[in-house]
Amino acid sequence: MKLSLRTLAALSSGVVLLGSLASADTLSGRVITSGGSPLANIDLDFFDAGGNELLVPNDRTDAGGNFFVDLPAGNITFDIRPLEVTPLYAPRQLLLVINGNVALGDLVLRNGFFVSATAQRPNGAPIPSADADAVDLSNDEKLFTPGDNSDGAGFLRFVVPAGDYAIDICPPSGVLLAAALRRPVNVNSNTNLGVVTLPNGVVLSGQVTDPAGSPVANADLDVDLPNNGGSIPTCDDNTDAQGQYLVVVPTGTYDLTFSVPQDPSQGAARVDDVVVAANTTVNGKLAGVEGTRYCVSNVNTSGQAGCISGVGSAVVGAANFTLVAESLPPNKLGLFFGGPGQINVAFGEGRRCAGGQIFRVLPFSSSNAAGVASRGLDFGNPTIAARVIPGASLNFQFWFRDPMGGPGGFNLTDGLNVVWR
Repeated sequence: MKLSLRTLAALSSGVVLLGSLASADTLSGRVITSGGSPLANIDLDFFDAGGNELLVPNDRTDAGGNFFVDLPAGNITFDIRPLEVTPLYAPRQLLLVINGNVALGDLVLRNGFFVSATAQRPNGAPIPSADADAVDLSNDEKLFTPGDNSDGAGFLRFVVPAGDYAIDICPPSGVLLAAALRRPVNVNSNTNLGVVTLPNGVVLSGQVTDPAGSPVANADLDVDLPNNGGSIPTCDDNTDAQGQYLVVVPTGTYDLTFSVPQDPSQGAARVDDVVVAANTTVNGKLAGVEGTRYCVSNVNTSGQAGCISGVGSAVVGAANFTLVAESLPPNKLGLFFGGPGQINVAFGEGRRCAGGQIFRVLPFSSSNAAGVASRGLDFGNPTIAARVIPGASLNFQFWFRDPMGGPGGFNLTDGLNVVWR
């Protein structure tokens, strides 16, 4: 069979051609502005599960913003990439499962703004191929920002809709520079972050395993300064198929948290006060989630209802149990407390769920910028030791300040019942 030059070029570049012999399903939709106007001539790109680009005929929207394309069955990544011209629109990326004809309906592209920066080394030299990551602080989701790598002069630029973002500038792979973080960045017009200097760093690496010792893939690493001092950016910090991770951080002392956000049932692992003065190895062993949640909490000013969980072991002798509160307003002081009884009464803007002889889990805790607070039980504390005994059933909550939430100025999570063994 003789192949055309176009086919040869496509094959050599990793592009997969959809020929007449391929079984295909129709994907349709319409791309519009937030005001409902159709967007014509918008470029549409498609990739299979292996990351290979599919060469799809008619992969642009028509004058009415409509598109009709034929795709093979399977997992497809669908990129919508408007041109960087006035008016500017932010790109979008969708993950689809094609198993029959799919009609997506209207897909809205929000008005976009340029975010730019210049990445440099501590000595002032530019950093080519630095990468920018933008995380939406309203939902902790990473945005699709194609073309966000820096050029030879260290300059980079990408497009996002208006919002508040955590923006990481990440060094190229294999370079001993740590990422730099700007948090938060409010974008409501074209925004230049100026010169961003990436500090020199050292390697922090290790393996994450489950309670049985098996490697955990796609576990996430969070690196925080002690005493809620803020987060350290770590790009590409998820574990591989063997549970291995490797990041570059500045020298310092850090609290490390390992978790699997897409599967909280695997629990988490926390290693505090890690001194990183040179290349350092720290392993994390995930502890399963303990306890049963009960009661119903009310929505707070984060837009969500606070929830509590227990990570570690409910075996008293293990002396390894941490209370974790999530979906809280950021940077608010609070207190974990417990009691032997279960109640359900209004209290401030929330519900008090733990009753009986209440005890405090000291010291006080504060939610971080992501709205998460945690406190490990001090099994050597007489207050804890007298109550946390085999066979005891205890109930915990987190009580936190929320001054804009209502007249009470505070709210609570739901309750967590733990039966100790």
